[in-house]
Parts: sequence; C-alpha cells; structure tokens
Amino acid sequence: MAVSSTFKERLQQMEDSRNQRLSLLQELEKDKDKYFALKVGDIDEFRVQAEIFATECKRRVEELC
Repeated sequence: MAVSSTFKERLQQMEDSRNQRLSLLQELEKDKDKYFALKVGDIDEFRVQAEIFATECKRRVEELC
C-alpha cells in the first residue's frame, strides 16, 4: 500500500513543527535556568545584607543598655 505524497508532506510538516517547538522549549529552559540562577544570587545577597543589618541592630541595642 503506497503512502500518498500529501500524507508524507503533512507528516514532514508535523515533524518540522514538533522540532521547532522542541527547540523553543529547550531555549526557554535555558533562559529559565539563567533567571533562577540570578534570583538565587539576589536571595543570597539579600540574606547577607539582612544578617549585617541584624548584627548592627543588636550591637546598637546592646550599646543602649
């Protein structure tokens, strides 16, 4: 049984479309990883600043006592 050329063409279009979507998803995954890596850095920086602030506040309170 022969497969029609129209069917083959449509099958190729579907495969091309799938490959294109897969490529876009992979790119989005990379972008997401970069974004979350930056956010982790921001959180770490905030944590350090909060610890410095807390230490400074404790020191000032102790000075007042």
